[in-house]
Amino acid sequence: MKPLFLMLGIILITSAFAQNNKNYTDNELIIKINSKYYKEERINLAANKLGIDVIDNLNKTLNLITINEIGNHANTHTFLLKFTSSINVKSSITQYIATNKLEYAEENFTASGAGVKGSELPIIATNPND
Repeated sequence: MKPLFLMLGIILITSAFAQNNKNYTDNELIIKINSKYYKEERINLAANKLGIDVIDNLNKTLNLITINEIGNHANTHTFLLKFTSSINVKSSITQYIATNKLEYAEENFTASGAGVKGSELPIIATNPND
């Protein structure tokens, strides 16, 4: 019985600490435009315009610097928004969703392998050895 409690305690403690790490960038968001508001001919990525006034105004307010398409935006309607500095990501998501022009707005999550970010690995660990 004691080993069972010990194992449960270890699992609970490690999972509690693992969930406290921020695993998204604080100056980027991913958005998907609702199909009925998506108009490819109005999008001008070079000018940072998605052709939806309320979204374009919010982008300007939050100091957007670039919009990158994710995949072929004509099919996915999905974009990566990059801002000049850190934003309040949760609050910004709420503002974008409140426009009712998007299917979703979410954090740009980051990943790591074996608990280590790729940029922290030595070069030898990332090159294939075959």
